[in-house]
Parts: sequence; structure tokens; C-alpha cells
Amino acid sequence: MASKVKRDVVTTDSSGDPAQNEDNGIIKAVRELESSKEFKDWRSKSKDALLVHYFRMDGPDGKSDIQIGYYDSATQRMCTFAIGEGKISHMPDLEVFKREDSPINPLDLTKVGFDAKSVLDLASKTQLEKYPGQPIINRFFVLQNLDLGQVYNVTFVTAAFKIINMKFDSLSGELLKHHTDTLFTIEKGAENLSKPINKPAKNGFRSKPQ
Repeated sequence: MASKVKRDVVTTDSSGDPAQNEDNGIIKAVRELESSKEFKDWRSKSKDALLVHYFRMDGPDGKSDIQIGYYDSATQRMCTFAIGEGKISHMPDLEVFKREDSPINPLDLTKVGFDAKSVLDLASKTQLEKYPGQPIINRFFVLQNLDLGQVYNVTFVTAAFKIINMKFDSLSGELLKHHTDTLFTIEKGAENLSKPINKPAKNGFRSKPQ
């Protein structure tokens, strides 16, 4: 029998907005970012941009690379904030080229059922069941709202330079899709593993720094 991974409970306040869940590091990171001076200064000039992704990659040194992105459909620009070692950095905005049939959907924080550790634990268990015997050298995930729904889009890189991609429903943790491929056959533009958000060609849009 497959092991179960604990799901966090996300509640809402009287206004219908997600209530702060101190046990869920993803929601906490978004809340802390949005209460920062850096974010408020940017928000005063970008009132219509919506939260569209949360990216996390854990390095071998135990440090985490976290990026939280906001997209303005009117200007077709993506703003990403990098969070690490107690610092918040506003990365260069990107102009996004997207297909009309593949919109960039906002995140719904009421449908975030797992924190980062639980997501990676769930993916590790799935990898051992579906793709055993493949040592993992790197792993990261993106919380995003795709055509198949809001998902944790998890990617593992193996010692043989293959990728294992798994997409889990962000609320239930159900495995929706999974596949493996060789790293060198990934479409050019989606191969920057350290900054996958900047060029997510597989997700229906391309971008370039401005």
C-alpha cells in the first residue's frame, strides 16, 4: 500500500480570502512577500498583476531558491521576486509571449493543500514507485494553474541526466500526469534548470528580459 502524505488544511476568513496557515510554508512565503516594502513599492505601480506561480528548488547545501511571480495581462509582463537568506530581490520584469489558447491563470491559495516538504515527499514516493533505481541529483517544483488545473509541477533530475516530471493536483495531491525524458531532448528555452520560470516554453508562453 502506498504511503499517505499529510495534507495541510487551508481555511478562509470572512471575506472569502485564504486565511493565514502558519503550517503551510508556501502560503506563509506569499503573505510575507506581500507585506514587505519591496512588494508594496512594486504593487503601487502594478495594481492589476495577479499571483501566478511559486517556484522552489532545494540545493545540495540545504538552501532553498524561492521565486514568486505575478503576471499583468494588460502589459503582458511578468514580475518575479526571489526570496532567500532573509532577503527579497525584485528580478528584472519579463515580457511574456503567450499563445491565445493557453492563458496564464492566477493561483487560488484556497486550493493549496500541501507545503513544500510534503510536495517533495509525495513526489519522492511517486518516483520510487514509478521510476525506481534512478538516483536524483536535483529537484524543484512550480505551483501553477495550468489547463489541467492548479498543480504542483515537480521535476526531478537524475544522475543519468534524465528528467522525471510529475504533476499533482494542488489540493488533493492526486497524480494527474507523469513522464520521463532525457535532459538533452527538452525543448530549447526550457532547459535552464536553475531558473525555469523565466522560460517555461512547455507552459504555453515564452519570455525575454526587459
